[in-house]
Amino acid sequence: MLKKLLFALLVVSPFALASQLMAVSPVQQTLSTDSDVLDLGVFGPGQTIEIITSRETGEIATTSSSQGQALWDRLFVLRGTLPTGWKAEDSKLFEKSFHAFITAAPDAADGEYSFQLRAIDQYEGASERVFKVKVSISKDLLLGEASPTVYATGVGLPAVFQVRLRNRSSASDVFEISATGVPGGWKETRRVLVRFHEELIEDYEILPSEQGEFKIALHATSLSSKLINAKSDVVLVSRSSLEQDLKALNKGILLFPSVEQVVYSALGLAARIFLN
Repeated sequence: MLKKLLFALLVVSPFALASQLMAVSPVQQTLSTDSDVLDLGVFGPGQTIEIITSRETGEIATTSSSQGQALWDRLFVLRGTLPTGWKAEDSKLFEKSFHAFITAAPDAADGEYSFQLRAIDQYEGASERVFKVKVSISKDLLLGEASPTVYATGVGLPAVFQVRLRNRSSASDVFEISATGVPGGWKETRRVLVRFHEELIEDYEILPSEQGEFKIALHATSLSSKLINAKSDVVLVSRSSLEQDLKALNKGILLFPSVEQVVYSALGLAARIFLN
């Protein structure tokens, strides 16, 4: 009976102690068998995914006096398995957590792709292993929404829209916010970082220089690829009237000339009393 138990332990133990790779970001997943595939989700053409993994191998160190757990020493991206035009950066040696990077080709078509990672341990006896990875490419990754949809202000006074951006990609990215349809006046171009699977709200300002009602398109475009973008349509109503000017002053303006500070404050107070 004892012999059978020992034999069973000998058979099972290699599988129980087989090395593994623990992914931490952008997804949490442990790869332990040859059939396991790390699914990174979806990202877009030209975007870069940061793959973060633990150094833990799941094996007992055979050459360490403490007989603790062996640690991977480095994580490589096998270049020969990458799709054409893709780029990669391996982890650093002995990083606390491995950080490897994958950049899709700028013209990568929508679809599913695969490649492989290789983990090595040079000093504690864990056997080198290759792990499978898959990822999807899509351009439909950015959701954009602006509010309010209609904004009334005075000529030469700021209209501030709130732009909400949601990044559905597994890659963090920088997006440029701009506007079209503004007749003259001043409009800003703003760049914001939106982390993967997160959203943010950013103020965007337009300063109309003439009177009228204008259909404005607010655009958000990825710096990685112009193919990844979102658009929100709003209406800007710009009037030249004392009432609109006083209401705008009551909300406050960005800069006050120092000599005219008292005058603007008095006008704002009058607007608060008589127009609200």
